[in-house]
Amino acid sequence: MTQPIYDVAIVGAGLSGLQAAYTVHQEGLSYVVLEARDRVGGRTLTARSSAKGSAKAELGAAWINDTNQSRMWALAEELGLHTLVQNTKGHVVVQDFDGSLVKFPYGDAPKYRSDQDTESCISIRDLVENLSTTQSPSIFSAGPHRDRLDSISFETFLHRSRRTDKALATAQVWTHAMLGVDPSEVSALYFIECKSLPPPPPPPPPPD
Repeated sequence: MTQPIYDVAIVGAGLSGLQAAYTVHQEGLSYVVLEARDRVGGRTLTARSSAKGSAKAELGAAWINDTNQSRMWALAEELGLHTLVQNTKGHVVVQDFDGSLVKFPYGDAPKYRSDQDTESCISIRDLVENLSTTQSPSIFSAGPHRDRLDSISFETFLHRSRRTDKALATAQVWTHAMLGVDPSEVSALYFIECKSLPPPPPPPPPPD
Protein backbone atom coordinates (compact mmCIF):
# COMPACT_ATOMS: atom_id res chain seq x y z
CA MET A 1 0.00 0.00 0.00
CA THR A 2 1.37 3.37 -1.00
CA GLN A 3 1.91 5.71 1.94
CA PRO A 4 0.30 9.13 1.52
CA ILE A 5 2.64 12.07 1.02
CA TYR A 6 1.68 15.46 2.44
CA ASP A 7 3.04 18.91 1.83
CA VAL A 8 2.92 19.74 5.54
CA ALA A 9 2.92 17.68 8.76
CA ILE A 10 1.50 19.51 11.79
CA VAL A 11 2.27 18.16 15.24
CA GLY A 12 -0.44 18.90 17.79
CA ALA A 13 -4.14 19.60 17.33
CA GLY A 14 -4.39 22.42 19.83
CA LEU A 15 -5.43 25.90 18.79
CA SER A 16 -2.03 26.66 17.25
CA GLY A 17 -1.96 23.39 15.31
CA LEU A 18 -5.51 23.83 14.07
CA GLN A 19 -4.76 27.40 13.03
CA ALA A 20 -1.72 26.16 11.12
CA ALA A 21 -3.86 23.52 9.39
CA TYR A 22 -6.47 26.14 8.54
CA THR A 23 -3.83 28.43 7.02
CA VAL A 24 -2.23 25.59 5.05
CA HIS A 25 -5.66 24.52 3.78
CA GLN A 26 -6.37 28.07 2.59
CA GLU A 27 -3.14 27.95 0.60
CA GLY A 28 -4.28 24.80 -1.18
CA LEU A 29 -1.62 22.52 0.29
CA SER A 30 -2.14 18.99 1.57
CA TYR A 31 -1.49 18.36 5.26
CA VAL A 32 -1.84 15.92 8.12
CA VAL A 33 -2.38 16.84 11.79
CA LEU A 34 -0.82 14.49 14.36
CA GLU A 35 -2.32 14.48 17.86
CA ALA A 36 -1.48 12.18 20.80
CA ARG A 37 -4.85 12.66 22.50
CA ASP A 38 -8.17 11.26 21.37
CA ARG A 39 -9.56 14.75 20.73
CA VAL A 40 -8.62 18.06 19.18
CA GLY A 41 -8.62 21.47 20.85
CA GLY A 42 -5.65 21.26 23.23
CA ARG A 43 -6.44 23.30 26.31
CA THR A 44 -9.97 24.06 25.15
CA LEU A 45 -12.34 21.50 26.62
CA THR A 46 -16.08 21.47 27.23
CA ALA A 47 -17.31 18.69 29.52
CA ARG A 48 -20.76 17.55 30.58
CA SER A 49 -21.51 17.61 34.30
CA SER A 50 -22.50 13.93 34.12
CA ALA A 51 -23.10 11.21 31.56
CA LYS A 52 -26.82 11.99 31.43
CA GLY A 53 -26.73 15.64 32.46
CA SER A 54 -27.35 18.53 30.10
CA ALA A 55 -25.23 21.07 31.99
CA LYS A 56 -21.79 21.80 30.57
CA ALA A 57 -18.63 23.22 32.10
CA GLU A 58 -15.70 24.88 30.37
CA LEU A 59 -12.48 23.33 31.65
CA GLY A 60 -10.04 25.42 29.68
CA ALA A 61 -9.58 28.44 27.41
CA ALA A 62 -13.16 29.59 27.82
CA TRP A 63 -12.56 33.34 27.59
CA ILE A 64 -11.34 35.53 24.75
CA ASN A 65 -11.65 39.25 24.09
CA ASP A 66 -10.94 41.67 21.27
CA THR A 67 -8.49 43.80 23.24
CA ASN A 68 -5.41 41.71 24.05
CA GLN A 69 -6.52 38.68 22.02
CA SER A 70 -7.58 40.48 18.87
CA ARG A 71 -6.29 37.82 16.46
CA MET A 72 -8.18 35.05 18.24
CA TRP A 73 -11.28 37.25 18.30
CA ALA A 74 -10.95 37.94 14.58
CA LEU A 75 -10.61 34.21 13.88
CA ALA A 76 -13.78 33.46 15.87
CA GLU A 77 -15.63 36.06 13.82
CA GLU A 78 -14.18 34.72 10.57
CA LEU A 79 -15.39 31.22 11.43
CA GLY A 80 -18.83 32.52 12.39
CA LEU A 81 -18.59 31.38 16.01
CA HIS A 82 -21.16 32.74 18.45
CA THR A 83 -19.76 34.41 21.58
CA LEU A 84 -21.45 35.10 24.90
CA VAL A 85 -20.73 37.99 27.23
CA GLN A 86 -19.13 36.84 30.49
CA ASN A 87 -21.49 37.06 33.43
CA THR A 88 -20.10 39.49 36.01
CA LYS A 89 -22.95 39.35 38.52
CA GLY A 90 -23.75 36.96 41.31
CA HIS A 91 -21.28 34.69 43.06
CA VAL A 92 -18.10 32.83 42.20
CA VAL A 93 -17.46 29.32 43.50
CA VAL A 94 -13.89 28.03 43.84
CA GLN A 95 -12.63 24.70 45.14
CA ASP A 96 -10.16 24.83 48.01
CA PHE A 97 -7.12 22.58 48.41
CA ASP A 98 -9.10 20.19 50.65
CA GLY A 99 -11.98 19.91 48.19
CA SER A 100 -14.30 22.26 50.06
CA LEU A 101 -16.11 25.01 48.15
CA VAL A 102 -15.75 28.74 48.79
CA LYS A 103 -18.43 31.11 47.51
CA PHE A 104 -17.97 34.88 47.29
CA PRO A 105 -19.40 37.81 45.28
CA TYR A 106 -17.92 38.34 41.81
CA GLY A 107 -15.12 40.92 41.97
CA ASP A 108 -14.33 40.29 45.64
CA ALA A 109 -11.44 38.29 47.05
CA PRO A 110 -12.15 34.69 48.14
CA LYS A 111 -13.18 34.39 51.78
CA TYR A 112 -11.05 31.47 52.92
CA ARG A 113 -11.25 29.90 56.37
CA SER A 114 -7.88 31.40 57.18
CA ASP A 115 -7.91 35.18 57.53
CA GLN A 116 -4.23 35.16 56.55
CA ASP A 117 -5.03 33.51 53.20
CA THR A 118 -7.86 35.96 52.52
CA GLU A 119 -5.73 38.97 53.43
CA SER A 120 -2.87 37.62 51.31
CA CYS A 121 -5.20 37.34 48.28
CA ILE A 122 -6.36 40.91 48.79
CA SER A 123 -2.74 42.05 49.13
CA ILE A 124 -1.74 40.49 45.78
CA ARG A 125 -4.80 41.92 44.06
CA ASP A 126 -4.08 45.40 45.41
CA LEU A 127 -0.39 45.13 44.46
CA VAL A 128 -1.21 44.29 40.84
CA GLU A 129 -3.89 46.97 40.60
CA ASN A 130 -1.61 49.62 42.09
CA LEU A 131 1.16 48.75 39.65
CA SER A 132 -1.23 48.99 36.72
CA THR A 133 -3.01 52.20 37.72
CA THR A 134 -1.24 54.36 40.30
CA GLN A 135 2.48 53.55 40.18
CA SER A 136 4.78 56.43 39.31
CA PRO A 137 6.39 56.24 36.84
CA SER A 138 3.60 54.47 34.98
CA ILE A 139 4.31 50.98 33.66
CA PHE A 140 3.21 52.32 30.28
CA SER A 141 6.11 54.78 30.16
CA ALA A 142 9.53 53.61 29.00
CA GLY A 143 12.17 52.99 31.64
CA PRO A 144 14.06 50.40 33.67
CA HIS A 145 10.97 49.69 35.78
CA ARG A 146 9.32 48.18 32.68
CA ASP A 147 12.43 46.16 31.87
CA ARG A 148 12.52 44.72 35.40
CA LEU A 149 8.91 43.56 35.22
CA ASP A 150 9.38 42.21 31.71
CA SER A 151 12.51 40.26 32.68
CA ILE A 152 10.68 38.00 35.16
CA SER A 153 7.66 35.75 34.81
CA PHE A 154 4.44 36.53 36.64
CA GLU A 155 5.10 33.37 38.65
CA THR A 156 8.45 34.75 39.85
CA PHE A 157 6.76 38.07 40.61
CA LEU A 158 4.20 36.26 42.78
CA HIS A 159 6.82 34.25 44.68
CA ARG A 160 8.84 37.40 45.37
CA SER A 161 5.74 38.97 46.90
CA ARG A 162 5.96 36.32 49.66
CA ARG A 163 2.25 35.63 50.01
CA THR A 164 0.63 32.40 51.22
CA ASP A 165 0.47 29.32 48.99
CA LYS A 166 -3.30 29.62 48.72
CA ALA A 167 -3.04 33.23 47.61
CA LEU A 168 -0.46 32.24 44.98
CA ALA A 169 -2.79 29.50 43.72
CA THR A 170 -5.62 32.03 43.52
CA ALA A 171 -3.46 34.40 41.48
CA GLN A 172 -2.62 31.50 39.18
CA VAL A 173 -6.30 31.32 38.28
CA TRP A 174 -6.06 34.89 36.94
CA THR A 175 -3.63 33.98 34.17
CA HIS A 176 -5.57 30.81 33.39
CA ALA A 177 -8.84 32.74 33.09
CA MET A 178 -7.54 35.86 31.34
CA LEU A 179 -4.85 34.46 29.07
CA GLY A 180 -5.11 30.67 29.10
CA VAL A 181 -1.51 30.25 30.26
CA ASP A 182 0.37 29.42 33.45
CA PRO A 183 2.00 32.30 35.38
CA SER A 184 5.40 30.91 34.34
CA GLU A 185 4.56 31.45 30.65
CA VAL A 186 3.96 35.20 30.72
CA SER A 187 6.04 38.11 31.98
CA ALA A 188 4.91 40.12 34.98
CA LEU A 189 4.76 43.23 32.81
CA TYR A 190 2.53 41.61 30.22
CA PHE A 191 0.01 40.38 32.78
CA ILE A 192 -0.11 43.68 34.64
CA GLU A 193 -0.65 45.53 31.36
CA CYS A 194 -3.45 43.14 30.40
CA LYS A 195 -5.03 43.59 33.83
CA SER A 196 -5.20 47.34 33.28
CA LEU A 197 -6.84 47.21 29.84
CA PRO A 198 -10.48 48.31 29.64
CA PRO A 199 -13.04 45.56 29.06
CA PRO A 200 -13.99 44.98 25.44
CA PRO A 201 -17.42 46.06 24.21
CA PRO A 202 -20.06 43.32 24.08
CA PRO A 203 -20.30 41.46 20.78
CA PRO A 204 -23.28 42.11 18.50
CA PRO A 205 -26.27 39.79 18.93
CA PRO A 206 -26.31 36.68 16.74
CA PRO A 207 -28.27 36.93 13.48
CA ASP A 208 -31.84 35.66 13.50
